[in-house]
Amino acid sequence: MRSFERALATPHSPSLSVAATPERLREVRALVRTVAARHSLTVDGLADLVLAVDEGGRLLVGGSRVERDGSFFEPTLLIDVPLSARIAREEIFGPVAVVYRVDSDEDALSAANDTEFGLVGYVFSKTQALAYAERLETGMVGVNRGLVSDPAGAFGGIKASGLGREGGTSGIHEYLETKYMAVEV
Repeated sequence: MRSFERALATPHSPSLSVAATPERLREVRALVRTVAARHSLTVDGLADLVLAVDEGGRLLVGGSRVERDGSFFEPTLLIDVPLSARIAREEIFGPVAVVYRVDSDEDALSAANDTEFGLVGYVFSKTQALAYAERLETGMVGVNRGLVSDPAGAFGGIKASGLGREGGTSGIHEYLETKYMAVEV
């Protein structure tokens, strides 16, 4: 296990908890039941995706449904998952992180863009962050931060992750009708 993976798994996993109170800063909220219009992924379905361990991946933290009222899943970290694994080809709306190893920045960008989805991507870098962020094929990009949602920002994806935007000044256009008039005087 590399130091990045150890750092991602170790300090955070004990402090993450499943909570129903908004006061908790590190709460893991109930999963969204419907992942996309074409399929529904329940917590049990998420557990099936986490079984990427059957496809060569290794489970470091979590990986199970939390037995309590509601639809909760443990914060989960997978490593050594092949890019061909099913979990690499799905949108995961749950507390699951998958770490893929690549040989270069170009390989990382290629792997990140090799999907039919494009809701959000993340870039963490001290030098080339904006250059890489521009090359990600996603509707939103978090640069050196994990939270991208902001009422002033335009929320939405590209590819099979959506069409149009909510929020921000560009989001208002979704509620307007454009009319073109060709007039001869």
